[in-house]
Amino acid sequence: MTLEGSKVEADKLLSDFQSLELVKRYKEAKASLESNKRLQDLKRQREDLQKSIRFLAPKEKEEAFKKARALEKEYQEDPLVINVTSLKEEIYQLLAPLQEANL
Repeated sequence: MTLEGSKVEADKLLSDFQSLELVKRYKEAKASLESNKRLQDLKRQREDLQKSIRFLAPKEKEEAFKKARALEKEYQEDPLVINVTSLKEEIYQLLAPLQEANL
């Protein structure tokens, strides 16, 4: 098979993959997650807090760690985040045979 033929086959495989219902649901869920202001605020607050921890006094660090963990837990336990994570794992499982075949 020529390089051009391989590219055509790869493009078709990618197109077929992106047309799968699972992939469409994942893209929709991910877009919903990325546009969810409350969840994005939670994520940003946790990230900002984690960045500032190294500048805090030891006692303040402990409180900041607790707050960061609470923010992370609230974010991770949101049904939308759970759904996106679950769909992503399903996609990885779908791709596993290709990765194992070293394609």
